[in-house]
Amino acid sequence: MAARSRSTSDSRRPPHKRVNDSSDLANAKESAGSPVIQQFVERTELSGIRTTKVHAELVAEEVDDVTRVDSLKIEVRAGARILDSDRFRCTYTFDVEVANTSAEHLANLTVEFVASFRMLDQSGIDREQLTSFTKQVGYIVVFPYAREAIQALSVRLGLDPITLGLLQQDQDIPRSVSFTSGSRLSLRAT
Repeated sequence: MAARSRSTSDSRRPPHKRVNDSSDLANAKESAGSPVIQQFVERTELSGIRTTKVHAELVAEEVDDVTRVDSLKIEVRAGARILDSDRFRCTYTFDVEVANTSAEHLANLTVEFVASFRMLDQSGIDREQLTSFTKQVGYIVVFPYAREAIQALSVRLGLDPITLGLLQQDQDIPRSVSFTSGSRLSLRAT
């Protein structure tokens, strides 16, 4: 899963510094428990989380009132922007392709979240630490929002409610997904 940042330009805003546009969430070098990351987290405060994109599209031509879901593919893209010496944002986009038992493509879901953070001291933002923070801490912060949004969107489309499982340390997707119909799917990083 490649991490990519979406770029928007607005002449009214100052240019932002991009951090780690092509890194991979699954290839985090430092452990979330490392002293460097712990120190960065201790100096950081969450300012807010905003949903910036919600899209759900039923692509199957014929679906029942509630359509059984048995397969899905999840892609997560992440990026970060330094806004100034003590503020930064992490952006996470979750793209989900949903299929049924016969591998028929049923739906596409996309949700995007921006988590805003500020530093509690004036020591600045180290790009390498921010990259690790984005992969290991910020992602954990926004993941429950993604889980809720994906479940709500699947229900609104008339699909089985999709519940993303728990994240495991150093993994970028949950180990499993559950569907209300009782089926459970194990996921593997691609």
